[in-house]
Amino acid sequence: MPALAERLKDVTVSPIVAMSTRARVLKAEGHQVISLAVGEPDFPTPPHAIEAAHQAALRGETKYPAQDGSPALKKAIQAKFKRENDLDYALDEICVCNGGKQVLMNAFFATLTPGDEVVIPVPFWASYAEMVKLAGGVPVFVHCPQNNGFKLRPEDLDAAITPKTKMVMLNFPNNPTGAACSREEMKALGEVLVKHEHVWVLTDDMYEHLVFDGFEFCTVAQVEPRLKDRTITCNGVSKTYAMTGWRVGYAGGPKQVIKAMVNMQGQVTSGVSGITQAAAVAALEGPQDLVRGRAEVYRTRRDLVVEMLNQAPGIVCHKPEGAFYVYPDIAGCLGKTTPGGRKIETDADFAMALLEEKLVAAVHGGAYGMSPYLRISYATDTESLREACTRIQDFCKGLA
Repeated sequence: MPALAERLKDVTVSPIVAMSTRARVLKAEGHQVISLAVGEPDFPTPPHAIEAAHQAALRGETKYPAQDGSPALKKAIQAKFKRENDLDYALDEICVCNGGKQVLMNAFFATLTPGDEVVIPVPFWASYAEMVKLAGGVPVFVHCPQNNGFKLRPEDLDAAITPKTKMVMLNFPNNPTGAACSREEMKALGEVLVKHEHVWVLTDDMYEHLVFDGFEFCTVAQVEPRLKDRTITCNGVSKTYAMTGWRVGYAGGPKQVIKAMVNMQGQVTSGVSGITQAAAVAALEGPQDLVRGRAEVYRTRRDLVVEMLNQAPGIVCHKPEGAFYVYPDIAGCLGKTTPGGRKIETDADFAMALLEEKLVAAVHGGAYGMSPYLRISYATDTESLREACTRIQDFCKGLA
């Protein structure tokens, strides 16, 4: 059999996918598994977005779409950036992609040459590093300690940037921790980045609207305008509007990099389905009360999960500012044995034993670059969350 591409040799299978696959197998065998592994809203897509897609199909918007996005959607995104982020982008400084992942992949391929370094704060969404490697780049990880709320410290960012650094990746609110940066904290990071004129900034703002307790979201080009001409601001409709399967991501940035990203996309997928784009227009331009209401539901779920996990022996759970994840420290559970006879040496051992013995799927912290932690998504119904947390408590109580 001919060999596979060398570029894939260091690219790992997503641990989220691996855990979800095992959970599906157990479900198929008849077990009552509760999955807290996938970061997907359990809410439905807004009805007005679905109706907009329906009407677009009836109008015949089923042909090849514009490669960079429809004029209607780009105008809606332009208005969104101005309204919510105080960012002015011309239409040729905006592109629409097949989901947030393609936005990021396009950005990496448009900016990186082999050997370029990309600074990634840790913990991080696992796909960031794999995408960088596929694009020929070298991930450089910067630890964001729990005692700083899992946030990137300016001095650590400054120390990580070298002449080889091509890009810095930011994701706040963060997956997997839910950590979010205040305006003052983001401004401090921006002041570091201003000094390093050879560095692109790529910011993943997908969880922008999922912030709690009066926290105010900000993005780096908003608080530090001197960075706007080398920042790619990425977002999408997946998390905010519960439209994960519609696959619409978008970016604003300097004209030359957006043009390069569109060129990259044209060789891979071309444009986003016109029907999907119509739904995204309706979501962005329609009523936003639904977004705020759902964020409040997530807040109550967060509070429930944090309280219950902190009652589990050996677990310490930080209360995050946003997203729909918690990232509890499970150090107090290591070195113990489960009632089923499994030895818990690592957070991966903990996650697999929790799934096999208590039928709760979560993802081990090592998958996000920091151990010993567990990433738990609370994007599911409250009763399932309560039951899952009860099972986790029982699991921890049974460790000896």
